[in-house]
Amino acid sequence: MDKQRVYITSGVSGSGKSTWIKDNNLDSVSTDELVDDYAKSNGYTYTEAFEEIQSKKLFGNMNSIFYDNIIHSINSGKDFVIDRTSLNHYTRKSLIDFIRTYTSDAIITVVIFKVSKKIVLERLEKREKETGKGIPKEVIEKQFESFEEPLYVKEKFDELVIVK
Repeated sequence: MDKQRVYITSGVSGSGKSTWIKDNNLDSVSTDELVDDYAKSNGYTYTEAFEEIQSKKLFGNMNSIFYDNIIHSINSGKDFVIDRTSLNHYTRKSLIDFIRTYTSDAIITVVIFKVSKKIVLERLEKREKETGKGIPKEVIEKQFESFEEPLYVKEKFDELVIVK
């Protein structure tokens, strides 16, 4: 039997992570999906749900569910993607260490998305018009500033994939 593959996406919002997951027909674990579910169950847009989750300080609950979903996906034995921005060494290493707590056999692949700020902003503007899912420009600016190239030496992943 093939080893389970766990992919960790790394890229700013709007860089194509979710599209890549769909194009590769992979299951995913995502806090965005949890926010979407919250929005649908409460009759909100994504943006409204995100703001309410922040104001009610519900992200801790969302993170608990997120990590439970990772454990469930590991236990399933099926390949899956952790769909998050995962912009820095610490975030990716924390996820890798968490995965390794539950499986030492999985192949962990970091998938980085290198897309220009101009293209990202165009995509996000289009997404907001189509879906109501808005992300403030200053958030995207901070994401670009905080991105760190993955380093095997610090993070201990098995493979690296670059999507442009």
